[in-house]
Amino acid sequence: MRKKAYKVEIILCCLLLLLATMNVNASEGTYVSDSGEQFEYVVVNGYARLTAYWVLPGRDTPAEIRVPKELGGYPLKEIGLAAFDNWNTIEYQGETYNPYDKDKVQRIFIPEGVTTLKDGAFACCHDISEISLPSTLDTIEKGFAFQHVTAEIVLAEENQNHIVNNGFLIDKRTDTLLYCAPSAKDQPLPMVKRIEAHALDNYGYFHPILTFPETVEYIGGFNAYDLVDLEAIVVPESVVELSDYAFFCNSATNVTLNEGLKRIGAYAFA
Repeated sequence: MRKKAYKVEIILCCLLLLLATMNVNASEGTYVSDSGEQFEYVVVNGYARLTAYWVLPGRDTPAEIRVPKELGGYPLKEIGLAAFDNWNTIEYQGETYNPYDKDKVQRIFIPEGVTTLKDGAFACCHDISEISLPSTLDTIEKGFAFQHVTAEIVLAEENQNHIVNNGFLIDKRTDTLLYCAPSAKDQPLPMVKRIEAHALDNYGYFHPILTFPETVEYIGGFNAYDLVDLEAIVVPESVVELSDYAFFCNSATNVTLNEGLKRIGAYAFA
């Protein structure tokens, strides 16, 4: 269903990855597992941030990626930008490889101790069936943490900050919808106050009329992106802000707004 617009977003994602690689940290390192898995990281304030995962050429990609609790002797606390990217190739010993076989991986387990998913943490992590998040997870940075992801989210029951309900990942503290898993497609959107950027990536394709709950006050960017079968968008009276790019790039021919809007961001209807 994604056409030329999909390619545009892939290019943007790749540019972000390029910018990320330009930020060289002297404390960077790589942990290599016995099975040939490569966990690249940087050290920030005494803890590790995972920056990339890949598997040595000629070694088998595991069905389950289990991220270690420590990297290089440092506790793992953060998952960095596109750490599990399986779209872009890597250079190793003068050759170009795919980072790992995405068709073999079923699950990614993020260990206890991780507190933060940086902006775009799982961007370009295509075709993975399940991502398991720990009870210690405190912060999922807004933006595109799950861009181009179609995984179901399994959240530790002890997590006090987030909840997964009917496939919807929600920050309980800010009443914010962060992600819709594929299993959420037939459910009504939850009664939240905020919908972050790209939260509806796996949802909008199944709804020719995109109607937001009457509790929503803020709609983030790219929440109707590349919906080629979208007919209408209904924004309730509760909404006071449409972010930049809120309804960027779709086929809707009818948009219902309200008089309570205080801000319509740049390119909201481009």
